[in-house]
Amino acid sequence: MKSTGAGLSPPNQRKRDDSRTLQTLSSALHALAGATQAARQLQHTHYLAFFGSIGAAVLLVVLAGIVPTAGKGRTGSATQGGVHALFVVLAVAAGFAGTTMLYSAFIGGEWEKRSLRTIMESIELELSLIRQRLNETPSSSSAPGRPTGSGGGSDPANQNESHGAHLQPGRQATGGAGTPVESLI
Repeated sequence: MKSTGAGLSPPNQRKRDDSRTLQTLSSALHALAGATQAARQLQHTHYLAFFGSIGAAVLLVVLAGIVPTAGKGRTGSATQGGVHALFVVLAVAAGFAGTTMLYSAFIGGEWEKRSLRTIMESIELELSLIRQRLNETPSSSSAPGRPTGSGGGSDPANQNESHGAHLQPGRQATGGAGTPVESLI
């Protein structure tokens, strides 16, 4: 039977919860790394489709210019006009497809990668704070129910920093022990 942790003291319960959160966030970070790789591959595919579409548009324009001069006589002129028009329409469609792929690759791909990077950085910051909290040893001089480290003081700036809240520009995030939070990137 699985323990619910009902008999654990508050510090032990918090460590157990932090441990589970650490495991969950690590799994999420791994999944997001896979999603970032998939986003890069999709962006690369869209760039290839862009270059292919532009190449096809140029080829169709060149073919449209060559076809009308290739035929001779009265019977081929109507067919040649239709083929010429078809090549021009296909060249325009290929140009539109290429433009769409360029927008999709450059704007959409960069936006997706940037969004994933932002989420991953937030998770990494939270992971470093949790790891730091798990490595802290509670001191015997701290009051019960109060956090240990620099976050327990009366300075609101330290409390915000220890919990990863909004930082003022130019201030470095610090963990519960006042040490700088290192980036995992």
